[in-house]
Amino acid sequence: MADKIQIQTSGEYDIKADAISLLGAVAVLSANAKNISDCLEQGLNLICEELGWPIGHAFLVQRDEMGEGILRSSGVWFLRDPVKFAELQRVTAIFTPDIKGLPLAPQWRIDVRNHVGFQRAKLAQEPLNVGAAFNLPIVSGGKLVAVLEFFNDKSCSRDESILKISAMLALNFARAFEIDAQMHSVDLSGFQNLEAILNDRMSAMSEMARGVSHEINNPLTIALGHLALLRSNLVKKNFMDPIIALSLDKMSDSMERVSSVVKSMRLYCKEASDDPVERIPVAELIQQSLHQCANRFLSSGAKVIVIPCPDQTLEIESMGSQVSQALVNVINNAIDAVSEYASKWIEIRTVYTSKRVKIFIIDSGTGIPPNISSRIMDPFYTTKIVGKGSGLGLSSAKGVIEAHGGKLYFDQAARNTTFVFDLALV
Repeated sequence: MADKIQIQTSGEYDIKADAISLLGAVAVLSANAKNISDCLEQGLNLICEELGWPIGHAFLVQRDEMGEGILRSSGVWFLRDPVKFAELQRVTAIFTPDIKGLPLAPQWRIDVRNHVGFQRAKLAQEPLNVGAAFNLPIVSGGKLVAVLEFFNDKSCSRDESILKISAMLALNFARAFEIDAQMHSVDLSGFQNLEAILNDRMSAMSEMARGVSHEINNPLTIALGHLALLRSNLVKKNFMDPIIALSLDKMSDSMERVSSVVKSMRLYCKEASDDPVERIPVAELIQQSLHQCANRFLSSGAKVIVIPCPDQTLEIESMGSQVSQALVNVINNAIDAVSEYASKWIEIRTVYTSKRVKIFIIDSGTGIPPNISSRIMDPFYTTKIVGKGSGLGLSSAKGVIEAHGGKLYFDQAARNTTFVFDLALV
C-alpha cells in the first residue's frame, strides 16, 4: 500500500517579473553556447536555480535509419544533492523509452511515486527521493530532438505559470538545436550564410520579447493603477504611517522597474513601429529626455551639464517618443555607471553638419574595456548586479536608432565614457 502523499503548492512562479531575466538568460545562452551539451548544462542550471527545483536532466532523441526514435540520457544533469539523487541518476542512464505517443507539450506530474507511467521506479533498487515533476519537450525542424525533465523532492500541485514559461523556454532551446544544425551544415566562410544565421537568432529573440511584453503589460498597468488609488485613499483617511509608506514605495519601485523593462522590450522588438512619424527639434528632444531622468539625477546626486546646440532650429524625425526613450535608456545607464564615483557628472553636447546631427552622452567614467564594449549592445548583456539591469537598455536603443536611419555607438577613443547618437536632419 502506497504511503499517503502530502501535496503542497509549488509556490507559484512569478512570471510577471522573474520570467524576464530567465527567458533573457536562456535566449542569450541558446544563441551563444559553444555546443548543445554546453547549452543544456547551463540551461538546466539556470532553470533549476531560478525555480528552486533540485533536479534537472536532459534526454536526447536517438533515431534509427527508419526515423524511429528512443530517448537516451545525455549525461547532462543539475543535481543539488548528488548523493541523495544518485539512484535516480543510475536508473536514468539505463532507461531508453520509445518516443511514440510522447506528448509534445510540457507535462506536469503532482507526484511520480504514485504514477503508473513513471517506469524508472520499477528499475530502482533504492528510493529515488523524487516527488513532483514536469518535462519540457524540445521540437526542432518538426521533430522531437530532446526532453528536459525537472524533479522536486516534494509533491507539488500543478503550476500553470511554470508550464507557461516552460513552453517559451522550449522555443529558445529549439533555436539552439536549429542553430547547431545550421552551423554544421553551412559553409561559414560565406558571410551571407553567417548573416542569415545571426538574423535568425535575432528574429527568435524578438519574437520572445514581444510575447513576454504582452503578457506583462496589461496586469502591470492595472496593478500600478490600484497601487496609486490605495496610496491616495490612505492619505485622505490619514492612515499613512512610515511602515506602510515604505512598503508602498518598494512595491511602486519594483513595478516601475518591470514597466521600464517592458518598454525596453517593446522597443527591442519594434512593437511601436506603427507610431506616427513626427518632426521634433533636437533641443526639445534632449530636454524631454532629461525631464524623464530628473528624479534619477536627484536621487543619484549626479550633475548634468548640457552644452546648448548652436542652432535651435535643427530637427529630426521620430516615430512617437522612440528616439527620446532611446536617449533616456543611455542617460539612465550613464547615471548607474557614475553612481559609485566620487565625481558624478554627465555631459550632453551636440555637433552637426548640413545633413546629420550627433548627440554625445559623456559621463565621468574613464571608458569601457574592449572585451565588454564589444558586447555592450548585445540583447540581455549586462554588467550590472542581478536585479539591477535587464540588458535591454542599450540594445533596444540601438535598434530604435537604426530603425530611424541612424547609428548609436560607443566611442572607444574618447577620454571619458562616451556614447554617440548619429541621426539624419530634416
